[in-house]
Amino acid sequence: MIRLLSAELLKLRRSLAVLVALAAPACVSAFAAAALFTRPGQVRWERFLDEGLAMWSFFMLPMSVTAITMLLAQLEHGPRMWTHLLSLPVRRGALFAGKAAIAFALLLVMQVLVFAGLYAAGLGVDAVLAGDKLTGDRQVDDLAVGLAAMAIGALPMLAVQLWVALASRSFVTPLVVGILGTFFALVVTAAGVTLYIPWLLQIFATMWPKAKGVIGVTAGLIGGAMLLAAMVAHMSRREQPAG
Repeated sequence: MIRLLSAELLKLRRSLAVLVALAAPACVSAFAAAALFTRPGQVRWERFLDEGLAMWSFFMLPMSVTAITMLLAQLEHGPRMWTHLLSLPVRRGALFAGKAAIAFALLLVMQVLVFAGLYAAGLGVDAVLAGDKLTGDRQVDDLAVGLAAMAIGALPMLAVQLWVALASRSFVTPLVVGILGTFFALVVTAAGVTLYIPWLLQIFATMWPKAKGVIGVTAGLIGGAMLLAAMVAHMSRREQPAG
């Protein structure tokens, strides 16, 4: 398994997945900095971080997961490498589990970058404005816990997107699923409906340790594990991903 993961990491050099993992958190930090700079008066750290977290969890994270899983799958779909890979003396399940492990690793990298980026944006703007912009507690522990819980809550979404991306050679299918899932989640949220679907669990998870947060994290762990296991079992039985 270690050799498989090493091979997957080497493949990232010819993929845009790493660029997405770096660019998406950077965009959130830039947007947060711009919003803070143009807002009149003082702003509490809690509000600034909550708004940055909302921007990331509602839209940028789901679309980033969609892009990353799609790009990881296209590493094999593009050059039609599945026939070769599935003929290797390696358990098929390990091949797909390796893809999932790399996707989750990139998700964790993005969470760390969002954490660092939001504080860099806040402190940078505050310094430019003579230290008179942000007030109150910096909420370092709360943000770290929120982003960690969000990563767990995002597991079912990551599993669904990777499953769809691996199952179809076309990049259009996972892209459409990701867009529909993200915007459906936005509509559900705007309607004030509580619905635990893969594209909303990461948002509920940030409410930890409140009741909805516990549900989001628990559903993320259990649902993510079940979906990933089902994905590995399903893909292992196929001759190769369909066109």
